Amino acid sequence: MPLFRTYRLVFCIAMISASAFGSNWDPVDQSEFSRSRSVVDEGEGAEFVFRTIDINQFLVGWRLETESRHHLLARIFNEDGVNKLKVFKHPIQHGMRIVKLEARTIKPDGNYIELDPDNVYETELVRSSRGKVKAMAFPVPALEVGDLVEVKFLIKGMRANFSYSLNQSIPSRSTTIDVRPLDSFTVPSNPPVSYASRVVGLNFGDGEAKQQKDGSVLFELINSKAMPDEDFRVPDIHSRPSVIVDYISSKTPNLTRYWKETGAGLYRESKRRSKGSRKLESKVKELLSGVKEERARLRLIYDFCVSDIRNTYSDFGYYTDTEKEKLRRNDNPSETLERGYGNPSDVSYLFIAMANAAGFEARLASVSDRRDLLFTRQFKYPFALKDEIVAVSLGGDWRFFDPSSPILPFGELNWWNADSSILLSDPKEEIFLRTSGLPAKESSTQRSGELSIDSSGKLRGRVVESSAGCEAQEFRNEFADLPEEEAKERIRSRTAAAISRAVVSNISIENLKTIEEPVVVSYDLEVPDFATVVGDRIIFQPVVFQKEREAIFQGEEERVADILFPYPRMKRDQFSFILPDGYELEELQRPESFSIDGVVDFSCELHGVEGAARLEFDRSYSLHRNLFKAKANTIFSMLFSKLNVEDRYAVTFRRSASAQHPRIGYRSSISPTKDLETASKKTPPLAS
Repeated sequence: MPLFRTYRLVFCIAMISASAFGSNWDPVDQSEFSRSRSVVDEGEGAEFVFRTIDINQFLVGWRLETESRHHLLARIFNEDGVNKLKVFKHPIQHGMRIVKLEARTIKPDGNYIELDPDNVYETELVRSSRGKVKAMAFPVPALEVGDLVEVKFLIKGMRANFSYSLNQSIPSRSTTIDVRPLDSFTVPSNPPVSYASRVVGLNFGDGEAKQQKDGSVLFELINSKAMPDEDFRVPDIHSRPSVIVDYISSKTPNLTRYWKETGAGLYRESKRRSKGSRKLESKVKELLSGVKEERARLRLIYDFCVSDIRNTYSDFGYYTDTEKEKLRRNDNPSETLERGYGNPSDVSYLFIAMANAAGFEARLASVSDRRDLLFTRQFKYPFALKDEIVAVSLGGDWRFFDPSSPILPFGELNWWNADSSILLSDPKEEIFLRTSGLPAKESSTQRSGELSIDSSGKLRGRVVESSAGCEAQEFRNEFADLPEEEAKERIRSRTAAAISRAVVSNISIENLKTIEEPVVVSYDLEVPDFATVVGDRIIFQPVVFQKEREAIFQGEEERVADILFPYPRMKRDQFSFILPDGYELEELQRPESFSIDGVVDFSCELHGVEGAARLEFDRSYSLHRNLFKAKANTIFSMLFSKLNVEDRYAVTFRRSASAQHPRIGYRSSISPTKDLETASKKTPPLAS
């Protein structure tokens, strides 16, 4: 699958009126205004009186469209409830869009204030390990203690396999999810393929799905408590009530042979779509002329597919949307080669065909997206292994590649496909292999620069940020398709969010599309009042980019979801601080380094330069593993609190005529505990 995609919410929102959903607002039960506290949880400041989600699927031509209709009513009991609901937000899945929306605030006297459609906007939410996702949001009009809030909205999009995970920041007396898929449908391919639907509910506790007479499946939650919005949690499908709709190519799949049959089907499809030709073989022979070493030969094929074939999904703006609509569809690798363009699947099949023509054994393989699911073989659904990569036998071992993502270096996978089980296509056997992930030191962001601090405390200098591995993937994922000025504005905003009053200028971005090299961003940084000037002393904290950040995992109560960081990573800052002439290092509080084998490392070195008003600073933080049980949150709370303390040390320079040796002190702080070491032991994949 391609690495970077630009999703834009298209708000085709109808005029917000009483008829937006085809009917007037229904009257509410006035007895709701007499309640003084939550029925579900007395300590909560608000609760849903009801929350209904109706999910319907139907054919448009031969493609499936999914629509979900949402209706909710909430009661506000105190100011905490006002704060939780004063801005309403709802995530929008990829490929979906809001097509209708209406909302109102109902006052105890029966009057209500409707939402102004101009106040609806797009924002981002941090959800699970997926990171930021798009969401629609709006301020609830004139919300006060004692009010009711009613919201209706309709979401539509072309989707077949569909999942919906329930998230709620306040308790709910009644939550229902009514799912109505197509019982079956047929795709007019050659030969035609028929699909049948399955509907499954996860994490609904003792509640069972109810088959309705009209063919829908109903899920209910009664008196459900609020769900804490836990950061760095495993995908919601593992910890939140979730409904899954998927379509399979047989009415009753044999679950005992499910992955064997899936692998065989994948093999047949791959063989059909990766057939070679004399023209293709001639191109391979020309490309590899004089090259004998196996890895070098395969790399030439990979680089050709990624660089010389235009990926129509991720083309760095080469084609306009109008031009893309006019491009012909490729039916085989030879057409992809001849035309010089193709969609991500076309590029992958061309790579397979060229590799096989060069004498390699290349096959298609399926892998999970760890942002949505932590795969186990017990999870027997098509979407469990929805992404496709290519496996090539090299030196007696299977190696994995993703030529469909044009910004992935040779032999590197998207981080959400790495460190995962994969199903290798095979005509006879069930073959599961495992991809490996990059170690922390290879997924790094390193900042450096020479920064000056003047007598007023202002910091100036040029900062260079170099990102490699998964960190470079993330950067390219966000920036590769952006216009240059928009990319620079995002860098300004991101730096300003980390350092208040920072002024960023003269921004340069290098190697954005040179995938074998780290992405390098450089800019001039100016921060007024960065240092504190007291009399003849200048005092400052060298951690330029961490000094204003709060420690994570603080204040969490008993955690529900297991902990998942996206990938192992390293952050390193190396700066030289130059102070005005006549100043000398007076006192240095050296932070305490710590290391927990196989989990985390923190080190910080700093020292003055003899005979100069200068400080050398080198801070490094590495996270080596990314999956932990929920109970590790208390230990991570200690760990990141300690890290936050160590990052808040300060150094003092004093104006003086004669240099003195600096006094070096050691900060006392908590040390890593055996509890953390225990909590960080190898965590097996979560059962689905």
